[in-house]
Amino acid sequence: MTALTPTGASVAVTGPTKRFRTGGVEITAANGLSLQLAPGALVAVTGPSGSGKSTLPHLIGEPPEPTLARANSLRP
Repeated sequence: MTALTPTGASVAVTGPTKRFRTGGVEITAANGLSLQLAPGALVAVTGPSGSGKSTLPHLIGEPPEPTLARANSLRP
């Protein structure tokens, strides 16, 4: 079962901005975009290298990075 937003979209993003700093230069990968996807929608994100294609799914579904984390090996 898919949880829907009040507009009927299964995914809705409004206004996120993501900036990176590299070599003392600030790069904006996403700037205030808005997106609503209907359930079952098929989407293709295209653009030149460095335009934010990989950043978009991270903004939508990636949990925030933990402030503190512990990693344990599950191998015997």
